[in-house]
Amino acid sequence: MPIGASVRPWNHSVKRQPSSALTCASRAIVPGSDVAGQIDKLGPGVDGWTVGDRVVDLHFRGWVSGPPHPGLKLGLGALDEDGVLAEFIVLPADRVARQPATLTDAEAA
Repeated sequence: MPIGASVRPWNHSVKRQPSSALTCASRAIVPGSDVAGQIDKLGPGVDGWTVGDRVVDLHFRGWVSGPPHPGLKLGLGALDEDGVLAEFIVLPADRVARQPATLTDAEAA
């Protein structure tokens, strides 16, 4: 269930990257870094999104454009942040973008 300003996409397509095979001895890792889905639930305080919106994930927290900044972590599905390989995931509302209408789920992921 979404908590705070977050959304829960129902994942339609997840792209498996070579990095999805990473393992970590200190904890279980949910792999997967690219997803296309449809929002099925919204947390309280979410503006600009509605249930049914088609979305893709934004891989890196806090990086929308321009050159990468030094504080950037490894991103979804890496050692420091769980990925998207699940039927449902919960992401902060600012970690999703509208899926282009001209792309299939597989192409968008």
